[in-house]
Amino acid sequence: MWRAIISSSRIVEKVLPELLCVLEDWPLHSTSTSDKDNSDVFPLAATRALWEIIHLPECPEMLILYFPHLFVALLFQVFSSTEQMPVEVNAFWKRCQHKHCLPKNPNRFALMTMKALLCHLEYEDVVSEVERECGWDTLLNTDTHHHTVGLLARAMLRISQSLCYRIARYLFRLLRREEARWEVAAMAFLVEVLPYLKLDNWDGRILQLVQIYLFKESRVMRLLVLRCLIVLCKRPSMVRNRLPN
Repeated sequence: MWRAIISSSRIVEKVLPELLCVLEDWPLHSTSTSDKDNSDVFPLAATRALWEIIHLPECPEMLILYFPHLFVALLFQVFSSTEQMPVEVNAFWKRCQHKHCLPKNPNRFALMTMKALLCHLEYEDVVSEVERECGWDTLLNTDTHHHTVGLLARAMLRISQSLCYRIARYLFRLLRREEARWEVAAMAFLVEVLPYLKLDNWDGRILQLVQIYLFKESRVMRLLVLRCLIVLCKRPSMVRNRLPN
């Protein structure tokens, strides 16, 4: 089925954005199926579909275009499937596991898909660097998730700053939505790349994020925001942008 779908570039241009939408927003924004069913299963099902697409012999070039969004969506999928496992997700995954010999836990499958995406786009060095630091296991722990996200960001910076710029722009837009489910992971990536990217025209807008997230209950988030603020304070443009009293 997936081989038939990607044989047409016009169809691929429609399918990948839909998968991305499901990975990011379903059921977060109360999107429902045609039969009005709301379910936590859909992001995992979309991850399963993406896994199949990545491993097809003629994987579409559209993956390159959508990589920043897909990478972030899979990163958050790892986090959300580690944090919670509703009953319907358990049932769905057990069927997938037995039928296709997949990992026992869905968060490990989301992680496998993210690593496969990196390798397919020739970012094997990123995968290897995180592996050397034993980072993939800590990504599956909600208490240490943000440490590995930072490690991922530093590894990707060494490969491509332009790629990190695209990811940072996307994360910035997501953080403005204030979605508690993944805001720590998003800030953990952003704070690592911020010192190395030319984002001077963003300083005022990032400063607005600082004012929002500095007062969050999460201690980890507050520490990340303070690091972000230190970086901003070193920029010349900060002379013109000050925090209000």
